[in-house]
Amino acid sequence: MKTLQDLLNAEGSHSLFGTWSQMSSPDVLEMLGSAGFDFTVIDCEHAAFGVETAQDMVRVCQGAGLVPLVRVPTNDRSWIGRCLDAGATGIIVPGVESAIQAQSAVDAALFAPRGSRGSCPCVRSAEHTTANWPEYEVAQELMHGILALVETGEGVKNIESICAVKGLRAIVAGPFDLSVSLGHHGNVLHDDVLSSLHKVVKAAQAAKLPIFMPVFSADVEEGRRQVDVWRGLGIRHFMVGSDKILIKDQFKRYRTSMGV
Repeated sequence: MKTLQDLLNAEGSHSLFGTWSQMSSPDVLEMLGSAGFDFTVIDCEHAAFGVETAQDMVRVCQGAGLVPLVRVPTNDRSWIGRCLDAGATGIIVPGVESAIQAQSAVDAALFAPRGSRGSCPCVRSAEHTTANWPEYEVAQELMHGILALVETGEGVKNIESICAVKGLRAIVAGPFDLSVSLGHHGNVLHDDVLSSLHKVVKAAQAAKLPIFMPVFSADVEEGRRQVDVWRGLGIRHFMVGSDKILIKDQFKRYRTSMGV
């Protein structure tokens, strides 16, 4: 079973690609795996499903060779713990704007006394009944963890202190929300947005934190152009499109090609 640690420590200089999964479809997840994607983000913030469905999606990801990350809807101890219990290997926490918020998320992923995660040996991530709690606890800390999603002007303002939080595993950039936060209404390529994203990248790299960069364009050439730009700055982890963006775009292209 591939973990967040495997994703972050993948050897070589090649890029790793994932997407956002907002459709609770086992078939789509299996197709992502067979198409060569490395990971996906099960989106509990914007999709219309909860932990129960996310757990089933994690199962499919593991069978399909995808690293299952889960975006929780809020920086909440219960949500973070339940998704880790369900088998998520990485938790993306949205809207992180300060070191205090980042620390709270990290604490929620660690068992007491180091953190605030509730302890139960009878959960899926512990194979439903672990006989060796100390070994499970160490493995959870080493192989799993928190990725902070920085997606507001305030988060960018505090990015250096966010990156300094011990135990944080990676930074996820949030271009779309950032564009809205800065008053540019979804224009992820606006100069202000790109300038802020460069600041996030610089701070993450200075702290030796991996950074995940979303590229939403469904157009292959434009998507490749954006990936190449960020790859030139040393970024290796990308979320491209989303299941809905890529599938709808292909439907539209196919229908348009049929003519009237």
